[in-house]
Amino acid sequence: MPRTKKKELFTNGDINRIINGFLHPLARGERKVPVLLADAALHALVERNPRKSVAGFIRYTAPKILWEIRKQRRGRPKRRTRARSPD
Repeated sequence: MPRTKKKELFTNGDINRIINGFLHPLARGERKVPVLLADAALHALVERNPRKSVAGFIRYTAPKILWEIRKQRRGRPKRRTRARSPD
């Protein structure tokens, strides 16, 4: 009896679209960085290819995270430095 390949209910592309549809609307304001990290981790689990996942993270997600951190730091008041006492 020849074996037939079991048809999957969802493809990896379908699962990735579900992840994007659920997480991307949540990525607003202060929550953006944690949501982007969760998004990258879930896509890595779906793909099951560490090299591809790391490459995709570096290419697409890391720049967004760095940009968001930079924006958040720019909005904060600068630290005040102490005035030096005359010696």
